[in-house]
Amino acid sequence: MKKIINNLHYIIILIVGLVLVISGLNYHIDKINFNKNSIIVDAKIYQLSNTNGVKTVYLRYSINNKIYKTALATEDKNIKMGNKVKIYCNKNNLEECTNGKISNYGIGLIILGIIILSSDIFVYVKNKLK
Repeated sequence: MKKIINNLHYIIILIVGLVLVISGLNYHIDKINFNKNSIIVDAKIYQLSNTNGVKTVYLRYSINNKIYKTALATEDKNIKMGNKVKIYCNKNNLEECTNGKISNYGIGLIILGIIILSSDIFVYVKNKLK
């Protein structure tokens, strides 16, 4: 029991690292699966807004002869009214759409988790070899 208590901080850090890696993998895989299982549609920009440097594009698109509208944030500086863009729509909720780009959030969590795990293992082994 004393050995576990002495190594508790290593165990806690190990769990934090594992949670980060698993969360990052889950996030990234969910985004990939969303794109893979989506309906890809050409949408036309009918309105633009720019608030504090964040551009919002308002899109109109048609699926099965029904018109839908959605809004997406963008960092694209070349986007203009009337442009057509590809969007990825959820098959079960055709109003839930994304631009199909997968952010680096999941990868960042994975990298951070690996760094924490590696550091924890390195420090643990280093201290045990003393």
